Amino acid sequence: MSFSPVRVTNVPAIKNAPLVGLAEGNGYFSNTQLAVLVIGVPWLLKRILPIVNRGGLKTYIFLLIIIGLPVTVAYWTAASMYGRPNVAAIDQTEFVKGSWVKPGAVVIDVVINFILGV
Repeated sequence: MSFSPVRVTNVPAIKNAPLVGLAEGNGYFSNTQLAVLVIGVPWLLKRILPIVNRGGLKTYIFLLIIIGLPVTVAYWTAASMYGRPNVAAIDQTEFVKGSWVKPGAVVIDVVINFILGV
């Protein structure tokens, strides 16, 4: 048995401690992409739609205000649903229960810990 100056227990140090990596969403959110969309979509609409293409800066700012929020919500939704997958690394054997995994999800075990007798 190895010596450790810290007493090891099975009781968590923090009640309901957050699990890093499991609750972060996809982690795929680019401020640059969002800015390009929020600025570019109203500009594109102003160039294409005949009803507003003769307007100037005030028309563009109006479209930016009106279209900016729906574009932001759409980007946020798309980035959350279709971005990079969740990745978590936990140094504990048999941590993930089958009832936690959504149908179609993939769990990859890289076998960091060794279980005797298995």
